[in-house]
Amino acid sequence: MPSNSNTTTTSDRWRKLRRKAEAGKLLLRHPFIGCRSCQYLFILSHMRSRSSLLSHLLGSHPDISGYTESHIPYKGRLDFLKLRLVVAMAIDGESNSRFILDKVLHNWYLKPSQIDRMGVKPIFLIRDPVESLKSLRHIMKDENDESTLQRSLNHYRKQLKWMMNCCRALTDQAIFIDSGSLVNSTQDVFDLLQEHLKLSSPLVESYNLFKYTGQTKHGDPSSMIKSGVIVRDGQKSYDRDLVIPPPMLDEARAIHEKCVRVLEARCVHLGRTT
Repeated sequence: MPSNSNTTTTSDRWRKLRRKAEAGKLLLRHPFIGCRSCQYLFILSHMRSRSSLLSHLLGSHPDISGYTESHIPYKGRLDFLKLRLVVAMAIDGESNSRFILDKVLHNWYLKPSQIDRMGVKPIFLIRDPVESLKSLRHIMKDENDESTLQRSLNHYRKQLKWMMNCCRALTDQAIFIDSGSLVNSTQDVFDLLQEHLKLSSPLVESYNLFKYTGQTKHGDPSSMIKSGVIVRDGQKSYDRDLVIPPPMLDEARAIHEKCVRVLEARCVHLGRTT
């Protein structure tokens, strides 16, 4: 176990050094990377919400740059300049797009008060509680079922409460997308996004495969995201037989219903899908 830990630590250190070197080279090529005017477009969500799919669809549009999680703790304006550098590294060059995109799936990265203050344009994305818990349990498979489901519920509950707080702190209208709509009513979602973001051309169902597509710590590591198109095969078969204890399911459904009501009251949205 210690040797594995040391190997992981060494690997992480080398990865950080390589990223610093890459950032340095990029800054030399584009010294004014933070000077151009732009808007910040954030997907605020929870893990396993199809946020990687949405970010790839958006990040493939010429008006938007970014498709990955930056993992930046946003505390001030310099952190938003750092996002520009992270996105430039992810797309191998300086962005000329109107929007710089990040997705935030953990509440410690962004305080609700930062959204308005920094001019962030948020897109709230929520997935059905049953699908979310099953998908979360699958990626946390190092634990026993009951423990993993509890961790999954804790994350889901925490993120939805944070999303409600973010929404309540807004003065401008945001966008709310039900994750099911993204695959079941795709064109309606595209029309909503194009109208509200004032995109210069329509969104399409195919998307680019980028430098970090499918890599861990950058988003969905599954093979599905590497398809380059929306995959509509429903919940994976390995999750269909999983039974969620009624108390957990009731709690997840309750926080989901509460969050949806808050977002629907304050955001533009399509309504609910099944």
